[in-house]
Amino acid sequence: NIMIIGDRGSGKTQLATNIIRVIQKEVNKENAKVGKISAAVLNKKDIIELFSKMAGGYLIIEKIGDLNRETATKLSLAMDQDTNRLIVIIEDTSAGIKELNIQNPEFVKKFSSRIAIPIFTNDELAELFQSAAKMRNTEKYPFRSRQYTLILKMLYSTGMRSSELMQLKKNDVDLDTGILHIRETKFKKERFIPLNETILQQSRNYDRYIRSYEQWQQSEHFFFNSQGTSLKDIYHPYRLILKTAGISHGG
Repeated sequence: NIMIIGDRGSGKTQLATNIIRVIQKEVNKENAKVGKISAAVLNKKDIIELFSKMAGGYLIIEKIGDLNRETATKLSLAMDQDTNRLIVIIEDTSAGIKELNIQNPEFVKKFSSRIAIPIFTNDELAELFQSAAKMRNTEKYPFRSRQYTLILKMLYSTGMRSSELMQLKKNDVDLDTGILHIRETKFKKERFIPLNETILQQSRNYDRYIRSYEQWQQSEHFFFNSQGTSLKDIYHPYRLILKTAGISHGG
């Protein structure tokens, strides 16, 4: 089960829908039912009846912070029963998730996979990506600016961890389907992440561009440094890009 945290308008429900598409493809259950409901409406529903209808499918619950304690208890009990592997995805702002955790901490524990969508204004994002594109390239590292522009866009759009991105190998990135295979996860469980159409096309462009460099032949990684080995540090270049963009590190 999955929790998605993000500001209003950050694309939480769209991300949930994309995740479901990936899972459907991987388990070959593309005809499974997909349902979407707000927590406020769910509070008035018969949970047992709903789970019976959605068994084996996918249920997206929006604004989960509005869930009342009684419904949370019923949901917890229902999720412990045989649901034919029903996957529940909840989403809300950080404030909504905080409220849920205060009121229903045991229910929150059922969501071991959590995705936090970074919060920047549109202007800040534009400045961030422009600053990355203006990074200083060197003779030994001529593709640095183009590489970090895609790295930031991929991190922002997918919610993946920087450690996961640094370990991405070429064969983990399917540029036909737009799916990333994450093997080196924090909890040692592999997972799959879909790329949106814009990032997929930019990844294809990057792949065509980077193949002209000798380091591409040497490396098994999708993103690599000037020696052709895996990236070891994204944090400090990221701090530099933020500083150049005039964005505080806390933003």
